[in-house]
Amino acid sequence: MSKYSYTSKFLSFIIVFLLMITWFPVNGMANVENSHSNDIPTTGFEDSNGTEWTSHEDELAFLQEVEEKSERMTYSQVGSSENGLPLHLVKVGYPEPPSDEDIETGQNILIIGSQHGSEPAGREMALKMLRDLAFSDDSELVEQLENTTVMFIPTANPDGRKENRRTNEDGVDINRDHLHLLTSEVQALARVMNQYDPDIIVDAHERSSGPEPQMEVQWVRN
Repeated sequence: MSKYSYTSKFLSFIIVFLLMITWFPVNGMANVENSHSNDIPTTGFEDSNGTEWTSHEDELAFLQEVEEKSERMTYSQVGSSENGLPLHLVKVGYPEPPSDEDIETGQNILIIGSQHGSEPAGREMALKMLRDLAFSDDSELVEQLENTTVMFIPTANPDGRKENRRTNEDGVDINRDHLHLLTSEVQALARVMNQYDPDIIVDAHERSSGPEPQMEVQWVRN
């Protein structure tokens, strides 16, 4: 199968996952995920049945538990926020994540959550998706993970997410800093993108528009 076919199929999976998060009520999605076995790690959002977002401490414990329980997933710190909180790069592959050299020359996808700290759904999506890929027994997904490494930066703006604030600790909208690279958060993102040259990048954002939840397809910015 061609590189385009594999990455296209993975992109379709990602889009469906995002649509499910958008269309289903918060508590409904949390209840579905909580039906997992007790051996499968759960996020703070799931543990609270959708009443609280995953905290920074929850995320650290969650990533550690997923890595301990699944050979498919590994993670490392690739940078720090302006306030010193870690930015993590998660790699998921089958039967285990390939070497950096193989990821760089092979097929890979990068998913970035919550560049805007007041948009928590991106982080929750990234954490749940990396967990689901790490433990899925779906034969088609497993086969795709043999050919495509899926990488995540679950929380690109940990200072802003911790304070439920759009900007980082210095009041900078990091999503507007990808040309000048002045912030430590975006410098970390740039290093990852330059090293691995992802075939697909999913930058997760959310936007409310009126009293009813809606999805909007906006024009391409870059």
